[in-house]
Amino acid sequence: MRRWIAVGVLILVVGVAWRVMSAGRRAETPAASEAGVPVEVRPVETTTLVERVSAGGSITAVREVLVTTKLSARVAAVLVKEGDNVRAGQVLVRLESDDIQAQVRQAEAGLAAATARLRMLEEGARPQERAQVEDQVRSAEANLAAATARLRMLEEGARPQERAQADAAVAQARANYETARANLERMRMLYESGAISKAQLDAAELQHDLARAQYDAAVQQRNLVQTGPRPQEIEMTRSQVEAARAQLDAARQQHALVQQGAREQEVQMARAQVAQARASVAFARLQLANATVVAPFAGTVTRRLVEPGQLVTPMPGQGALVMVAQIDTVYAGLDVSETDLGRIRVGQPVALRIDAYPDRTFAGTVSELGYAADPRVRVFRIKVAVPNPDHALKPGMFARGDITVATHPETMVIPRSAVVTEGGRTLAFVAQAGIARARTVRLGIASGPMVQVLSGLSKGDAVIIAGHDGLTDGTPVSVR
Repeated sequence: MRRWIAVGVLILVVGVAWRVMSAGRRAETPAASEAGVPVEVRPVETTTLVERVSAGGSITAVREVLVTTKLSARVAAVLVKEGDNVRAGQVLVRLESDDIQAQVRQAEAGLAAATARLRMLEEGARPQERAQVEDQVRSAEANLAAATARLRMLEEGARPQERAQADAAVAQARANYETARANLERMRMLYESGAISKAQLDAAELQHDLARAQYDAAVQQRNLVQTGPRPQEIEMTRSQVEAARAQLDAARQQHALVQQGAREQEVQMARAQVAQARASVAFARLQLANATVVAPFAGTVTRRLVEPGQLVTPMPGQGALVMVAQIDTVYAGLDVSETDLGRIRVGQPVALRIDAYPDRTFAGTVSELGYAADPRVRVFRIKVAVPNPDHALKPGMFARGDITVATHPETMVIPRSAVVTEGGRTLAFVAQAGIARARTVRLGIASGPMVQVLSGLSKGDAVIIAGHDGLTDGTPVSVR
């Protein structure tokens, strides 16, 4: 009996001792029986953080001008094509100018007549000058008759006998012109030798100019008889008739003054006529200059809008010739919000990306800030100057820009993925000795995948960046 009691006591003691040993082992290694939550960590580091504002917009030229015509005329030649680089003053387009050249010669002849008349009034007339004035009257009468006949022929059409008359008129006008030219040469020699006065030489020059104008008119009239007139030629001939009538009136007045002598009022009027004739010459020469269209500045031809033979006029929408742009440097017009505008300053660097060049980044600089918002979308436009030496950037291209508005050196950063929002608090978990510890953090600016840490962490802390879903402060973790 005692033996069985002893055996039972022994078994009881062994069982109690085993339980005590097992409990001790569990108390010593509480986390050994369960694995920690697998997580990924990254140490808190310091770097230079760049703050950027992103915006979209389009490329524009620094200077861009639509070159237009000031005349109603046909295009004679277009001397450039799209993509050509041109210098300031280079000829772009030439317009037909035969009619304008005739107007210049006519205006110059009118100036010569007015000048001679004024000189005669101021100096008085000699017998030979009276004869010259009579010749001028007869020449002006012939010029008016020829212009009137030419206008009638243009308006009514030419008959065979009129064609013959036109040929004869050309021959006669040529002979008169040759005679006047020879006489002018003779008078110049006499003037150089002192045999005649300056007024006589001027009268010979006037006679020469009138003879040349008559010859040109006769040639044009013959051409019109052969080919038939254009509406512009009829209008021009009417103008020539009026001019010839005015010349005849001036010649008759001059003749009367030579015979009667000039009054002071007549001298003043003659001076005014000289000034008016000079203005007519200046205007005619300006019109002739306008027939040659030049580049307003050095740049690139971006559009060619006319072809030879095309009729252009100064009317809106009908006078555009070519577009010239300055694209060695271009502007990127970027649209930014009111909030972002307050952080942007002139001179800040900008990195531009263009869809047409996915592998290139273009460097620019903020050059101008917008002073008024677009009322439709409430954004401000800023201008970014971008060097474009290879002309890769074309006006109208879409651009995306990152504007560097601030740089923060030696600032602590963590990945955005490490930030957790819980109960209105911003947290980051740090792995310490296999345990997750929650830290309340205060964040600053974000740049790309990184965010600035203002407080709550220290450099080198192992911040959990993956696997922190469901973590709480004190949860065991295992770092992968």
